[in-house]
Amino acid sequence: VNITSGNTYHFRAAAKDCTGNSVYGQDTVFTSGTTSGALTVSKTARNLTSGSGFSSSVSAGPSDVLLFMITLQASGNQSVQNVFVRDLFPANLIYKNQLVVSGANYTGDIISGINIGTISAGQTVTITYQAQVAPAQNFSYGTTTLSNSVSATSSNTGYNPASAVSIAVTRSVVYAASTISTGLTNNLWVDSFILPLLLALTGIWMWRSGLFFRKSFKSEQEL
Repeated sequence: VNITSGNTYHFRAAAKDCTGNSVYGQDTVFTSGTTSGALTVSKTARNLTSGSGFSSSVSAGPSDVLLFMITLQASGNQSVQNVFVRDLFPANLIYKNQLVVSGANYTGDIISGINIGTISAGQTVTITYQAQVAPAQNFSYGTTTLSNSVSATSSNTGYNPASAVSIAVTRSVVYAASTISTGLTNNLWVDSFILPLLLALTGIWMWRSGLFFRKSFKSEQEL
């Protein structure tokens, strides 16, 4: 008997004695098992602000813009049907849309979840979208790690694959300008060493030229 996957079959036991009398058992029903599709999901991100490449862990600063990419693949020999994808955003990560599914703009919200239909056996589907790290005041000084995960479901797989990206957000300490006096007044003539030097050289020249002595001698003669 050829049994086809997904069909319902009836059967019962039958027996015949030596006199030719037949005896039948109770009718029983069973449904043959269906072949499940195999769905895999992976997630990576890149920092658009700093220009990093795609990775499962990225570094970022406050207010940086990130690009996420989800890769879905029907890796078995069966299509995966009714694929639903949802991203779970952590606090301090803001969804900025720009949703693209396999190269085409897509209307939907990845946080609420999107249904991308059927993925054929061996086919790969990519989903990209942008997000922004919250402003500096939302983070303590130092490094805070955010975990951003995606999950996928389908109508003919017996499991829900998931993947996550780690985002290390660093808020650096910014030192304020010093108010300690440096002795400078931002006045070119006052702050410059040239003016005091010229005054000192002029005084030396006048002393050596006898200008001070001549004035004193003249004053004595007048007396």
